[in-house]
Amino acid sequence: MAQIGARRSPPTASTSTPHDEPYRSALCRDGHELADVEGLADLYRWCDRLVDELGCPDSAHAKAMSPAASGANTHEPPRVAFLDEWTTLVEATVGRLQCQGTIASTRAPANVATALLAGIQGGMLIARVTRDAEILRDAIRFPLDQLDRSVP
Repeated sequence: MAQIGARRSPPTASTSTPHDEPYRSALCRDGHELADVEGLADLYRWCDRLVDELGCPDSAHAKAMSPAASGANTHEPPRVAFLDEWTTLVEATVGRLQCQGTIASTRAPANVATALLAGIQGGMLIARVTRDAEILRDAIRFPLDQLDRSVP
């Protein structure tokens, strides 16, 4: 049994399913956007775009993050790989900004990425129940707010 937070290998081509497209699309877009991030303001803009996209059920992120995207199987290899790769993209971006001195290095990049992913999942659930997208925005921005406060 894998430990929580342990990295898994992405699925091989033989495990690909028709559900892979939303995952690939979301990762490709985020990879390009996160590569251009130069500071917290850019990360906030990325999060705002993510909130807008998650509010649209047909968006790549909404499909990838929704239980329906994988036939309600949250352990489907493409979903697991998506979450791992997405977390790695965020973690690498935070790490790069820390190395550049753009943000303080008091928070572990892996912890920030995990908190952001948890904020998305929890925020989506609460936002759907309350029909209030601002809850999702707050939940996603909270880990970044912590980075902002950690700047010396």
